[in-house]
Amino acid sequence: DEIGLVEISKDTAGVQLTSQARAQDVATALWSRVCPHNRNYLVIEDFRPYFTAQDAPEAFSVFDINGTGIVNSAAWTEALVAIWSERFNLQSSVRMRDLTLGALEGIINMVLLLIWLLSVLGCISPQGYTFLTSSAGFLFAFGFLFKDSCERVFKSFIFVLVEHPFDIGDAVIIDKTKYTVIGLQLFVTTLSR
Repeated sequence: DEIGLVEISKDTAGVQLTSQARAQDVATALWSRVCPHNRNYLVIEDFRPYFTAQDAPEAFSVFDINGTGIVNSAAWTEALVAIWSERFNLQSSVRMRDLTLGALEGIINMVLLLIWLLSVLGCISPQGYTFLTSSAGFLFAFGFLFKDSCERVFKSFIFVLVEHPFDIGDAVIIDKTKYTVIGLQLFVTTLSR
């Protein structure tokens, strides 16, 4: 079954919306399919063939932005683009979270490799205790020198992964100026006006 620019088949999981313009095209194509030809608006009864009796009012309320009981083409398109935008921002947040977790995995692997290497070298060396003792002194000095950097990395991981104050697409207000979060990495948050 083809709906304008949207091809829906039993083999596809859904429509791929790759841009805001594509979301608008899909909204227009779906509008022409869903809206009765004898009028230019939708009412809740138009949703009943596509939703259960319990879900139809909730689905209709997503599109009925003004609460008038009527959905016109502009409100339909605006709601579908907003849904696309939210989904896109969520995908971007998950992608950024995966990058952060990859960095954490790399750091943990390096620490484990260092521990393993020290353990193996300590066991195969004839003076294993001497080697481990001198290594412990080196690690103590290393920890002292890089304490602040390690603390900053740890706090950044906690901030991004545990506290999780905002996601990509969220609005933040700094000094009475509204910004939108467009990127979230371990040490950098990118904002746009």
